[in-house]
Amino acid sequence: MKILSYAYHGGYEYELAKTGHDFTRVCDEITKCDFGSRPHPENITCVEEMPDYRDYDLFFCNSAKVYHKTRKWDIPQVIALQTHLVGSDRKILKRVPPHVPMAFISHSCLLQSGLKKGFVIYHSIDTEEWGGYKDRKSVV
Repeated sequence: MKILSYAYHGGYEYELAKTGHDFTRVCDEITKCDFGSRPHPENITCVEEMPDYRDYDLFFCNSAKVYHKTRKWDIPQVIALQTHLVGSDRKILKRVPPHVPMAFISHSCLLQSGLKKGFVIYHSIDTEEWGGYKDRKSVV
């Protein structure tokens, strides 16, 4: 599957890349297309400008605002939210049709949205990838 995303959370997208699908991540500046301290996944291509959506099977929107700008695209869309919403963003989110799936990065983000729909894809860290930590405490 070819998935288009508007960059919203490097760590989250890093974990989603493990699904093996091909991702294109739109970043305003390629230099900001980072994944924190994680390596850049081979199946994520970063671009600065929005490509033709018709080349993709799915679009991950990073906000309800982006969804409303792209809602007429003939492509399945998921709104993936990583932050708590404020003011007008909550109002815009409530105008999203019920058939559009909404993924939240945490249960608290889902609760804070005030919506009764949506699902949580928890953000995680694969501890097998992070070895060699040494400090006075044996916890991170």
